[in-house]
Amino acid sequence: MVMGLGVAAVPTFHAPDGTLLAHCAVGSGEPVICLPGGPRAPDTSVTWAGLAGFEGPALLFTGDVDLNSPPSAVAACAELFHRGTFVEQPGAGHCPWADDPGRFVAAVASFLV
Repeated sequence: MVMGLGVAAVPTFHAPDGTLLAHCAVGSGEPVICLPGGPRAPDTSVTWAGLAGFEGPALLFTGDVDLNSPPSAVAACAELFHRGTFVEQPGAGHCPWADDPGRFVAAVASFLV
């Protein structure tokens, strides 16, 4: 469910390997792409390949003890983006927004300014 919309109402596109991905565009200004971690997150190898041509700023964020998205892998993915920024949150795992919400919000807010 995205912003009260049923899944059928969310626009979709196919990644280079044929995987169906959904997206929702809301508001104005430069796009912000949020790919949360967790069991329902997309396969990052597919996602990064599909987004590598994105020209806007990209923030790739992980915790320094994340076993699912290790910092070295996320840093390498950040290099695929023309304007990629990598942030590694100390003491955080796969859900840095839950491990230290204040630090996470501060880092994202400074990126969006």
